[in-house]
Amino acid sequence: MTFSRKRSASLFSISLVAAAALFAAAPAFAHAALRKAVPAAGEVVDTPPTKLTLEFSTAIDLAKAELSVSDAVGEGVALLPPDGEAESGTTIERATKSPLAPGRYSVAWRVLSVDGHYTRGTYTFEVRER
Repeated sequence: MTFSRKRSASLFSISLVAAAALFAAAPAFAHAALRKAVPAAGEVVDTPPTKLTLEFSTAIDLAKAELSVSDAVGEGVALLPPDGEAESGTTIERATKSPLAPGRYSVAWRVLSVDGHYTRGTYTFEVRER
């Protein structure tokens, strides 16, 4: 093997090791994804919820978190301001100002994950007629 082939093989090996290290570290920089919600996406509940809880896969900046709820005709549901939330964490909780009437509701969220990227999403749930 000549010197240039040895050098090429060494550079290739170093590149593979560097790429493996980069991909192994990737989960640490993952964007926040909705992990769990109460009420859950698509859920039909018998008892109107008094609060919504959204848990994310990674820490988020709670001061910049946005959460809105609207009914089937697009009217916004009044949510109370955060009560005692920490400055960082993985969970958003917001109480409803008044009980939810039977019907379908849409939840929209937008959060800033600790990696500096915003993620957003929507889902629906339903309060069953009693």
